[in-house]
Amino acid sequence: PDPAKKKLENRLNKSRNHVATPRRAQKKLKDVETELNKAGLDSSKVRARSMERGKRSESLLGKRKRTASVGENAEEARASSLARARSKGLPSEEVAQKLEKVRRKKMRLWEKQGKKGEADRLIGTKMPKHLYSGKRGIGHTDWR
Repeated sequence: PDPAKKKLENRLNKSRNHVATPRRAQKKLKDVETELNKAGLDSSKVRARSMERGKRSESLLGKRKRTASVGENAEEARASSLARARSKGLPSEEVAQKLEKVRRKKMRLWEKQGKKGEADRLIGTKMPKHLYSGKRGIGHTDWR
């Protein structure tokens, strides 16, 4: 046999060296309804539940539609979404506005003093010089 063919055959067989895990068989809605009808039971609740589950999965997995209100341009939309993001975790919009006012006042003080903002603070050296200076690694002894 051709070596290339044999190699391909072996590669295909490699994926078949264990038992395939069967998928959980789900009954079709029609089958369930017919079984219930044969048993003399009402199948309308099953259909309603099935339809509800279908809708639910769509809403959870599908992308959220953006609702642009009339006369709202991109800048206003962005501002409103920022406002929503800032007020998350706070009890009310008034509290959020108060906090924002305080934050701006503090930043004004920083700006007056010419200091950096909170995001620009210095992180101290991770490798302090007094610990790392004069230490020769392996293979550097011939430097003298």
